[in-house]
Amino acid sequence: MITIGIFAYNEEQDLPVTVQTVIEAAKLANDIPVEIIIVNDGSTDNTEKVITDLRGKYSNISSITHQENTGIGTAIMDIVNAASCDKICFVPGDDVFTLYTLKTMLLSAYKADIILHYHINSEVRKKGRAFLSFLFTSIYKYVFNLHLIYVNCIGIYPAQLLKEINIRSKRHSIAAELNVKILLQGYSYYEVGSYMKPQANKSSALTLSNLIDVINTFVLVLYEVKIRDRDKYNKTPVRVVDEV
Repeated sequence: MITIGIFAYNEEQDLPVTVQTVIEAAKLANDIPVEIIIVNDGSTDNTEKVITDLRGKYSNISSITHQENTGIGTAIMDIVNAASCDKICFVPGDDVFTLYTLKTMLLSAYKADIILHYHINSEVRKKGRAFLSFLFTSIYKYVFNLHLIYVNCIGIYPAQLLKEINIRSKRHSIAAELNVKILLQGYSYYEVGSYMKPQANKSSALTLSNLIDVINTFVLVLYEVKIRDRDKYNKTPVRVVDEV
């Protein structure tokens, strides 16, 4: 059984589709049982009503409501604390994950300690966004000696590991922080090719708050991993690959 954590901020239009995609993906992934936890992160539209309707429709959905927008980091930790399963898969509420991506990730959930994904159709992104993503990934890969295809992806994690990690980021960098802190403890990982929906290109991480978060998180993670807790984060992650 896997916990699916969905974080939503003003997603009244996309959230029902996201939930339906999750449910269909679970069915296609050998009917794997899932609990769905939705965090309404201070939405000002009708997201809360949509969640109420979804809870009435599906018995495996529960929810958490923030009165103000606190960022993805807080939403993720709320999901971690509320989860009852041994694995947690995080899904944005804005309908960016394809059915194929979720199905493939769920089918791979127990192939390694953490399941990550990378974008196969990265051409759907604007050039500027694609360059910044490449730059971000390259810096993290070089500084922390990680050999991932894509660093800042949120995937499937053991719940217990997440409970033990002190998360600094509240926004854009949280996935990179999670992946660095888990992998450099020597845990295994498996990478899944994924597809972005074209409309994912409409969202933007190019905001001042995200930029500040990116810089602050990188500096804090660098200090923790390389200086303060270097004895904890000095292991080599283990890549799991399919037999060929």
